[in-house]
Amino acid sequence: MPKVSVIIPNYNNARYLAGCINSVRAQTFQDIEIIVIDDCSRDNSEKVIRDFAAADSRIVFLQTPKNSGGPGPVRNMGLDIARGEFILFLDSDDMLCPTAIDGMLTIQNATNADVIVGNYTRVPETFHIPDNANFMPPSFDFEGFNEPNAFVEKIENLNLVVVWTKLIRRATIGDRRFLAIYPYEDVEFMMRLYGAVRIGAITPNLAVYYRLSATSVIADKSRDVSRDVIAVLDSIAANMSAYDEDYEKFVKRYAYMFLRLWIGSILRKLKKPGTDRMYRRRLRHQMKSMARTVRRIARVGVFGGINISLKNRIALFLFGRGCVMRAGKTLAFKDGKI
Repeated sequence: MPKVSVIIPNYNNARYLAGCINSVRAQTFQDIEIIVIDDCSRDNSEKVIRDFAAADSRIVFLQTPKNSGGPGPVRNMGLDIARGEFILFLDSDDMLCPTAIDGMLTIQNATNADVIVGNYTRVPETFHIPDNANFMPPSFDFEGFNEPNAFVEKIENLNLVVVWTKLIRRATIGDRRFLAIYPYEDVEFMMRLYGAVRIGAITPNLAVYYRLSATSVIADKSRDVSRDVIAVLDSIAANMSAYDEDYEKFVKRYAYMFLRLWIGSILRKLKKPGTDRMYRRRLRHQMKSMARTVRRIARVGVFGGINISLKNRIALFLFGRGCVMRAGKTLAFKDGKI
């Protein structure tokens, strides 16, 4: 049985796949399996993956029967067959630092952590790891948390709710799976997962090279991401009863922050010069849909028992009653991005 299963979902990223897969193959820790799942790509991704699988027996190639519309269901396929004691998720346009797994496993051995949160650095689209790169061994600096709530407090401060950069014990994941939403499927998944973490660790050591893509699903005018934000908030509301009191406060605070970040992003789009009338209308419709969601989840106490200023609590109430523009301007994080 491999110690670590690396799960890589892919869709139309053939131009980056070689760099991604090679960064995993070149890990200083070699007891791994590499599960690459192609989501019915229209480029030559399948050939690239099959060629790698033929050259390296650690690579497992899967293909979805039809396009899933996002990486959540694709990652689920990988989870269903993964054999490793630990799971690491990696996007197909990103790369692992050569010492990433080695470093996180060393920290895991020292702490018995269920989740180890690594660091990342942003790189341009043209970035590749040089063949002759000389990497120093990681320092294995970390903060360990034996109290679950201390760990999630630190996670909240770092806002590290993405699924990549993390080494996760497979037993901790259990039967949890990603929802079929996008792009916030990892936010929803990690919010449920952190409730099961008993011991956590956070390291400043580099784990992932995060490629800055010229395209963004969040900037795509044809996609209504409000539906996915609503799905995250609904999931938080539905799962609150399963959490202890301290973790419940964490997810409530995160729901409140997540909502404010989304409102801020919509208001910035509405202010952007040259935004056409039809697009503005769609954005306002998304705000009204969110207002109905806010009113619904407020009834089950999602925003209760957390520190919200009186001004913002009034704005939250008014937003839920349909005063989306005026109340939204009060609630919005002005410089946050999601």
